[in-house]
Amino acid sequence: MRAVRRDDLIPVIETAYKNHGGVIESEFNHGGIRTKTDSLLDGFNDYRFWYRPITHELWIAPATTRPGADCIKTKTEGAAQIQLGFWSKSHVIDIHCAGTTMAHDAFCQRPEAGCIPLIYDRLDKTGTPTGKSYSTNEAGLNVHRASVQSDVEHIGPYSEGCQVDDDHEDHEQEIAAAKASSMYQANPKYLWNYLLISVDEVTGI
Repeated sequence: MRAVRRDDLIPVIETAYKNHGGVIESEFNHGGIRTKTDSLLDGFNDYRFWYRPITHELWIAPATTRPGADCIKTKTEGAAQIQLGFWSKSHVIDIHCAGTTMAHDAFCQRPEAGCIPLIYDRLDKTGTPTGKSYSTNEAGLNVHRASVQSDVEHIGPYSEGCQVDDDHEDHEQEIAAAKASSMYQANPKYLWNYLLISVDEVTGI
């Protein structure tokens, strides 16, 4: 497990929610923090977080909020990258890659469940946004983990624009925290908000 508890950053995260017009749920909130690292390095160089005001705990773990280098270099139409911002009711807990060896619980974009689409950019072959915005309206951009067999060092094939955790224990802890909430207990198809911010907004990380 690579996640660390950083309750000292709670005021910073709460300010980010306010600055992006976001809503903080009392029992579970989650999102990503994008760094300035070159996307072509293909590493888990960003962060993911989950925040539970009810227990006053904030957890931060390595992740990627960007597509892998191979995807960036080979996608003819340009690889997808989620835009920064607060996305309301964007995900539902469901099975990512259902019916395959990659299947696991994740935060999934499911239009049929009522999820509101995210907005994303297309990247050119250098990993630079092209300036064109698109909306997910099919499988969507999920928040999931990489290999279900082991932890990995490189993004490789595990992200085509999703937020991806490289450590299975971190991912499982985050999913468990969401499932323990009264929102999920009352409705397993509860729609979760998602916040993606720049590392510039998080002093002290």
